[in-house]
Amino acid sequence: MNWKRWIGTAALAASTLATAQDPQFSKNPTDFHSAATIHEDAAKLLEQAKASPDGLAQLRLDTYPGHNITLTVRVKSGGGEIHANWSDTFIVIAGEATVLTGGKAENPVSKPDGEIRGTKVVGGTGQVLHAGDVFHVSPGVPHQTTVAPGKTFTYMVVKAARQ
Repeated sequence: MNWKRWIGTAALAASTLATAQDPQFSKNPTDFHSAATIHEDAAKLLEQAKASPDGLAQLRLDTYPGHNITLTVRVKSGGGEIHANWSDTFIVIAGEATVLTGGKAENPVSKPDGEIRGTKVVGGTGQVLHAGDVFHVSPGVPHQTTVAPGKTFTYMVVKAARQ
């Protein structure tokens, strides 16, 4: 093995070990969240979302190297988003929403870590989501979750780091 490959391998091993020991990450070799617990947590989040000015409540279920899982309840539409470094995979638990993708974020504001937030997505294509649906948004794609007045949308988001 040449020295450059050895240094690269050693650096990768060191970063992997450091990540595995990072207290923010789950230490469990497996994690389980029962449907009953998810529905109990979602009921609590629903009350929080109703009381929130932005109509959103979230609970981070777990954080792992390279991805995390968050339970989310919306009672209002969100703004436009673009994630430079993350993909989003939505797993719908209950309710209905339309996710607009493509187009552009209106009134974009850059945030830390390559995040962009806008007031809405304009010129995008809508996909209606229902319980049981799975929807993926790649990094760099403008998207917005819209919820009709009086409706709720409960879903899990798996955020995965761009490779």
